[in-house]
Amino acid sequence: MIEDLVFKPNYKDVAVKLSGGADSAIVYYAVCNYYKKSYTNIYALTMGTASKPWYPVGAAKIIKRVYELTGVAPVDHFVHYQPETTAAGYASGISDMDELAVKRFELDAIYSGLTVNPPIDNMQQYFKDNHKQFGLDIDTLMNHIEGRDDSRDTTEESTFFTKQYGKQSVDRIRPFINKDKQAVYHAYRDLDMMEQLYPYTYSCETIPDNYDTMDFVHCGYCFFCMERYWGFGRII
Repeated sequence: MIEDLVFKPNYKDVAVKLSGGADSAIVYYAVCNYYKKSYTNIYALTMGTASKPWYPVGAAKIIKRVYELTGVAPVDHFVHYQPETTAAGYASGISDMDELAVKRFELDAIYSGLTVNPPIDNMQQYFKDNHKQFGLDIDTLMNHIEGRDDSRDTTEESTFFTKQYGKQSVDRIRPFINKDKQAVYHAYRDLDMMEQLYPYTYSCETIPDNYDTMDFVHCGYCFFCMERYWGFGRII
């Protein structure tokens, strides 16, 4: 089981933020697998933007795969579209999605798979040692590491807290909020999902031409692809 992933038998309605990436997918699987024999209603929440239009498609792919694995489908896949693509606009869209979902579904809890960046010195050394086996150019890799969102380098946030939405108290559960991709890898390994679920996930931030077919191909060079190599030793 994933450390810091809280389950409560009295939850009646829970949601998982699901992008189709490796982090949110394993949290979604764990939630569905735990609650599959209960009367808990599960919802998937996905935000799409003009710059990331593939998120709802990737999330739908994970929903289908987890249904095959657990027999559990969400009561609703709630997709919220946010037209603004700035960092502030994206954060605002996430907040709006949460509030709308809480109001619509009267949620008891929202689960999220957010992580922090790998230790950057460690990541740089890893690719210096391993870039040839992946067939990747080391200079391009180093440039992408330098261009990362460094606000994700470290956090000291709570993995569990309760937030008030009007009269509704909602538990917020983020088991990886202070952890990196290697913690996510261990979750896949511990839950025996490396072959059954990980290959269905997609973390690349380079817009795929064929995203609407769910037949995604990772670019291999963006920071999010590099995280997968670093954390899992493989991209799919």
